[in-house]
Amino acid sequence: MPPSDDISKSKYGTGVYKPRKKEFKGKRAVRACDTCRRLKTRCILSPIPNEFYCLRCESLKIHCSFQEMLGRPESRNDESESSDPETLKMLIKHGYGTKDAEITSKLLHTINNNVHKVLRILEEPSNGKPTSSLAEAVPAPPSLSKVDPGVLDANKIITQNTKSYEGFSPDLSSSLQSTERRHVMPYLASPYVLLSQMVSKENLPIPVRKIYDNLEEPPVIDDLVTINLITLSEALLLVESFRQHYGAWCSLPADQPIDDLVESIRLKSGSLLLTTTCVLALRYTDRYHDLKTRVYKNLLYKLKSDLQLSLKFTPQTTEFLQAIVILSLYSSSFSSDIMSLDAWYLSGIGLQQYITKNIQESLQTALGRGNYFEDESSEIEAFTSLRIWNHLCLVHLTHCVFSGRMCVVDEIRLDLCRRVLQMPKATNFDGRMVGEIALELILYNFMQQCQLVGSTTPGDSTNTLEDIKEDLKDWLEEWSYLFTQPITQFLKFAYHYGYSMIIYSWYHRLYYVVTEEVMISQGKTDCSQTKNKTLIGSCLNEFYPVGRIIESMPSGSKLEMLMHCHTALHEVVKTEFDVFKHLSDQIFFCSVLLSLMCVELLDSLQKTDRNLLHDDKLCEVLTDIKIFSLRLQKIREGELKSFWVEEVDLKIPSVILQYHKAVENCLHSKFPNFENPPL
Repeated sequence: MPPSDDISKSKYGTGVYKPRKKEFKGKRAVRACDTCRRLKTRCILSPIPNEFYCLRCESLKIHCSFQEMLGRPESRNDESESSDPETLKMLIKHGYGTKDAEITSKLLHTINNNVHKVLRILEEPSNGKPTSSLAEAVPAPPSLSKVDPGVLDANKIITQNTKSYEGFSPDLSSSLQSTERRHVMPYLASPYVLLSQMVSKENLPIPVRKIYDNLEEPPVIDDLVTINLITLSEALLLVESFRQHYGAWCSLPADQPIDDLVESIRLKSGSLLLTTTCVLALRYTDRYHDLKTRVYKNLLYKLKSDLQLSLKFTPQTTEFLQAIVILSLYSSSFSSDIMSLDAWYLSGIGLQQYITKNIQESLQTALGRGNYFEDESSEIEAFTSLRIWNHLCLVHLTHCVFSGRMCVVDEIRLDLCRRVLQMPKATNFDGRMVGEIALELILYNFMQQCQLVGSTTPGDSTNTLEDIKEDLKDWLEEWSYLFTQPITQFLKFAYHYGYSMIIYSWYHRLYYVVTEEVMISQGKTDCSQTKNKTLIGSCLNEFYPVGRIIESMPSGSKLEMLMHCHTALHEVVKTEFDVFKHLSDQIFFCSVLLSLMCVELLDSLQKTDRNLLHDDKLCEVLTDIKIFSLRLQKIREGELKSFWVEEVDLKIPSVILQYHKAVENCLHSKFPNFENPPL
């Protein structure tokens, strides 16, 4: 993975791109201090060791809110309560909020002290004499008579602050509760809550009362087993198949017996979730072709009915939110002339339902009455809830970028995605999700700012391409540890895809500024729709054609964008086919877009900068594009084995077939003589 600035030395070109000279700017904090946040300016922590303030506050000679994180002056002498400035700097740079950074710093400091105490105890010779208070208070049983009492004392130090339930600690629970309290404060002083404090429940409007005192359960919907659409044994087979390939997206427990899992979903009125899992399990099945032929179309009608009924009720259940995650991630695969799904809308509904569902719990937490760690089941529920929130945020942000529409939640709520990393059950999967959300937020903010008409010259911190590249380098620095772990290809994919889209968006903006002036001077604003394009596609092809925008880019930027597009596509192509065919619709969409952009970039480089594009690199990129297209064709062949053909039964063909045709048409139009590689 060559850095962007080293592209001149890479195999993608011979080197016309000169990396800019970077001046030392200090390390920008992921979290700004109060002054910089109020001024909406960059916040750069002081690079001087043991000095904890931002450079702006220092230059203005004013108090910096970061200094409050070091603790009160009178508590500085207490070693157990002190916070190390360098540790706090590191935590701030990695996105921790003020309270979380302070708590985490103290935890690290306490752990460090305890480890040193353990080492000292282990180094001291015991001479066979019980020297610890633990050894004096609790006589060692016969089986432990030879154990060094110093080790027992060390064990006491390590475990003195833990609960009986393994993996829980009051400090961790306190940190999570502190995070919750910081984000629920708007609820406490809201006019709705104020009114509920001042009047009786009978005098509250029904919508207000339902938010804070709702005991009503969602309406019971007969599931597909109850109405005999499929048998229970068939439902068990399909849910098990779904759990194997897609279960992580909605946190279905991997070790729970499938009979118990399906029974639990049905008892919780999870008809929508059950139908969703069965439809997706059959969508690209390579095992249950006869079952798909018999019931798939009726399942789509059942899914439409369940969704329409579920959307009428607020707040909804966890099972509803799990279904919304899956419907949003695979919206193109679920869509047909029976029902078309908008992932941006659905994920937005899911986020709003999640917030509404958790208001009562959040208010309890804000009052100090909530507890994350009562027992193992409560931990699992909390962990599942945090994962659902993260997946809803990821798919919503992704489709905000896809469609250019606004995000329905603010950055304060998006910041809650980091909570899951504090949970004992968090895995590499959760780290990748949080990393992708942070990356999508960078991409979303940049593309939204690119719509603003303003300066395009270097130095404008909200608009320049170089500044957004700095943000990407900050992101890469924060999440680089994930790139060393076994399963990282989709995080790399997201990084290179996002980088390529940022480059294109920037030059599209520059082209737009120039073209807009020409159109206004000529009075040309009308456009006509062609037969094979949408109205918006026809208009943009007339005024802002993709080929011309790419031609307007410097050669170095073309090579840089090609490198990122191809690297992202290669991460998908090298995936094993059994994993590939179950990837989310948004990864397929991105991969198709990357394939098309690679073809356009190769075509432009061949026409204008042929000497910069090596023949072996041209062949390598085209080969990966073709392999991707052939893999789509292979998935399509599996669909046809079900004897249920979309082109006959439905007006909208398979999205996989649409993607395959789009890539093939583009490839043949630009490179008609390219030979097919072996799959």
